[in-house]
Amino acid sequence: FAGGHIPGTINIWRNGLPLYMGYYLNYEDPIVLVDDFDLSMGHVVRHFVRLGYDNIAGYLAGGFAAWFEQGERIARTGTWSPSDLAERLDDPSIYILDVRTIGHREESGHIRGSHHIYVGNLEERIAEIPEDRQIVVHCDAGFKGSLAASILERHGFRHVANLLGGTIGWEAANYPLVRD
Repeated sequence: FAGGHIPGTINIWRNGLPLYMGYYLNYEDPIVLVDDFDLSMGHVVRHFVRLGYDNIAGYLAGGFAAWFEQGERIARTGTWSPSDLAERLDDPSIYILDVRTIGHREESGHIRGSHHIYVGNLEERIAEIPEDRQIVVHCDAGFKGSLAASILERHGFRHVANLLGGTIGWEAANYPLVRD
């Protein structure tokens, strides 16, 4: 998703579909699936139908690669390494957004200076996020961070990046998590 995607798309990984699609999809909106991994689309469609999303308009044959090869417009989401963020941790133009559950944040700690909004509450609290700063989103490993980045971009945020590896990558690079 970070390397290129169809503008306006929401990035929900396959195993995250049953958990997160209810936060961001409306039952009446047509859904077009984009599969870049040759997954069984029948299995994916069943996730949607079981949860009441039966307005599947279709899927993009050939996935994002087919879109790209046709010369259609693409978008890219930035990524930051743990060292990129560590170097700018005290920069006031950076807004670090932790999208994990509050329980996980409190249990494992958080990146100093980060703000917390659970990914499932992001749309209802979007006004709390400054549009004039670089947003660096993170979760534990990157999946929910990428979902959150796609939501922010869909809402018009222009300077969004996902922290590579999330807090797992942060700690693996020997940067500390803090507890308040």
